[in-house]
Amino acid sequence: MFRKILSANDGSNNAFKALEIACDLAARYAGELHMILVEEVSILPDTDMIDEIAQTKAHEDKLVRGEIKRAQAIAARLNVSIKPHVFTGHVIRTIVDFANDNAFDLVVIGATGNAALYERMLGTRADRIAHLLHCPVLIVR
Repeated sequence: MFRKILSANDGSNNAFKALEIACDLAARYAGELHMILVEEVSILPDTDMIDEIAQTKAHEDKLVRGEIKRAQAIAARLNVSIKPHVFTGHVIRTIVDFANDNAFDLVVIGATGNAALYERMLGTRADRIAHLLHCPVLIVR
């Protein structure tokens, strides 16, 4: 049924709950499990800010490496192999494009993530992603 599963992860507790469910589904259906992490670009570089941007990027890369290690540990505990994919860009558009372009059978995502202010004003990213995807979406609370 679900042979190719994508778990979207922003490092939040809900994202890791979603990952555990995605691992369980991948094990149950002998599916291929992928995880996408998107480092969000919040500002356009200005020549005076290059050093600050480089420092921010280095910090985000370190966080992403930690999230990948945590995800791999969860997957290993559940006897599942996971393929991480890291992108920099607009979170919603990147996840939707990656999932649609790679013909995933299911996307599993946390109901709320680390973007609390954004979600209060515009609705959750999970809602927007579910609306734009061409495949089933499981939103985990």
